[in-house]
Amino acid sequence: MKKRWNLDFDKLKVFYYVAKAEKFTTAAELLNVSQSALSRSIQLLEDRLCLKLFYRHPRGLTLTAQGKVLVPIIGRFLNEMETATEKLYEEEKKPKGPLRVIAAAGLLTHYILPYIPGFLKSYPDIRLTLISNDGIPSLEFGEAHIVIRPPIPSSEAEDLIQKHLLTNSVGLYASPQYLQEFGTPKHPEDLDHHHLIAFGNHPDAEGFKGMNWHLTLGTEPGVIREPFLQINSPQARLEMAQASLGIIALSKEHPGLDNSGLVQVLSDIPAPTVKSFFFYPKALENSKKVMVFQNYLEEAFIRDYGSPTPELKKGVK
Repeated sequence: MKKRWNLDFDKLKVFYYVAKAEKFTTAAELLNVSQSALSRSIQLLEDRLCLKLFYRHPRGLTLTAQGKVLVPIIGRFLNEMETATEKLYEEEKKPKGPLRVIAAAGLLTHYILPYIPGFLKSYPDIRLTLISNDGIPSLEFGEAHIVIRPPIPSSEAEDLIQKHLLTNSVGLYASPQYLQEFGTPKHPEDLDHHHLIAFGNHPDAEGFKGMNWHLTLGTEPGVIREPFLQINSPQARLEMAQASLGIIALSKEHPGLDNSGLVQVLSDIPAPTVKSFFFYPKALENSKKVMVFQNYLEEAFIRDYGSPTPELKKGVK
C-alpha cells in the first residue's frame, strides 16, 4: 500500500519561497513572517515527509537532491492554484481581489502614483499593493501580478507579455554653483575632471544604463569613469545636484526639473532614452484586473501626453 501524506498547503508554499530565495531572511521578507516561523515550518515539512530538503550552512541554504525534485512540482502546483484563484475572481462582473504591482522607484513615484486615486475610485473592489523595486522580480515566484520597469532580459521574459508603456529621454544637469566652481564641460572628455552622480553599477542597473550615460560618454571602449556618488533614486540625484555635488543624468521629463534651478550641459550631444514596459505572465493575459490597470494607465497617458507610449512631457496634467 502506498504511503500518503497529508501535506499543509502553507508549508509547501513556504518551502517553495525558501528554496527560491536560498535564505530564510529573503523569504521572510517576501512572506512577511519571522525567520523562526519559516524555519519551524520547513522542519515540520521535513518531519512529515521523513526527508531532508535543505542543507543548512552559515551563508544560507542548499537544496538536497530530494528538495531539487520537489521544487518544480510545487512551483507548478502553486502556479495552477494562482491561476485557478484568478479565474474565480474573473467570474465576477467587476474586477475585484488583490492586484500586486512592482514598479521601478522613479516610475512609481512620478508617473504611476498620480493616477492611483482615480484608478481606485473607478475600481474600488481591487485591493492594490504597490511595491517600489528597481530589481527584476520573479513573477513565477508570485511576487507580483504586474511589473513596470525598463526591459527585462529575454532569457527571463520568455513566459511574460510585455507592452511598451513610455519612453524617457536623458539629459545631463548641474547647478550653476557647481559649474561656477568646477567649470562647464564643453566636450564629453571634459567629464573626466568632474564629479559625476550616477544610478550606479549595482545589479539593478541593467535596465537603467541611460542614467549612467555620463560614466562612459567620450571614453575609450570598456572604460568607465568612477562616480563621485551613486544613488538609485532620481529625485535624490536631483537634490544632490541642487546641493552642487556634481553632474547628474536625469530624465528630461522628470517632474520638478523645470523649477529645480539646474542647468543642462552637453545638450548638443545625442542622448540615450530609457524605455519602460508593462510586464505580466501569459497566464494572466485575460485577467480583468490586469487589463483594467494596463488600460487605465494607457488611457491616462493618451489623455495627458497624447500617446500611450509617449516621449513624455513635463508632469501630469
